Amino acid sequence: MKERFLIYSVLTGFLLTSACEDPIDLKAPENPPILVVNGRVTDAEPAFVYVTTTAPYFLQQATPRVTDAEVRLFEDGQLVGQMLPSDTAPGRYELPFFGRVGRSYHLEIAIPTNNTTGLEAGLYYTLPERLNRIFELDSIFLEFQPPRPPFSGGYVPCIGFKEPEGAGDIYRIRRWKNDTIFRNVFFTISDEFADGFHFGKAPIPPVRLGTLLEPQDTFWIEITSITARYDKYLRVLLDQTFRSAGAFAPPAAPVHGNVYYADGRNALGYFSASAIRYAGIRRKD
Repeated sequence: MKERFLIYSVLTGFLLTSACEDPIDLKAPENPPILVVNGRVTDAEPAFVYVTTTAPYFLQQATPRVTDAEVRLFEDGQLVGQMLPSDTAPGRYELPFFGRVGRSYHLEIAIPTNNTTGLEAGLYYTLPERLNRIFELDSIFLEFQPPRPPFSGGYVPCIGFKEPEGAGDIYRIRRWKNDTIFRNVFFTISDEFADGFHFGKAPIPPVRLGTLLEPQDTFWIEITSITARYDKYLRVLLDQTFRSAGAFAPPAAPVHGNVYYADGRNALGYFSASAIRYAGIRRKD
């Protein structure tokens, strides 16, 4: 009996182990592709936009590029010009045009019948986006922060500037350290409780940019003015992109921006308008 019980136990364990090794077929329903728009117009760089589509959930490739669209840029409702396809980046459209602070910009995108990506043909548009003002930097510098357990001390990059008076300004700061961008952190400055402040001038401290620099490290920033609507979109997008989920969790929900079909249905993505500034620093020793 003991031998039979032992054999039965071994066989049962083998069957359970084998069952655990069976492949799991994860399937997600495939829906018709949806237009995705990502681009911007600024006061310092030519306008551009990427026109792509959604793709199946488990596709391990770049999303399909739309290369046969007609993309038109408008300023305050008046046509600026047609954006031309890039010679080097499929799906990218460009126009040598610089936006102006206080003006609003939107796109009209015409997708032809029998297009190369299977998109629903017709006219798409983005909601008008105002190009807001931006502050001018006084300086970018390194400030020594003493150790405060559990945090080690070191040199932190900081910026000083006078925030323009008048409520409603929001600024986004993208940061690079040694050519590597900080992707999973959304860094913004709002004047909701700091309207007209002069950061870096006593008694107001500078804005500290949240990373330690070692000798020979380089650090640079891109500062853009953004609207409250774009700020909200980016926050939701970051939450959906970097949230933790297992294999059996539902996929992240689509994040709707300011892109629509002509009949008002949501497409995906965002076309923004910003004033833009750059600055950088290197720690020498």
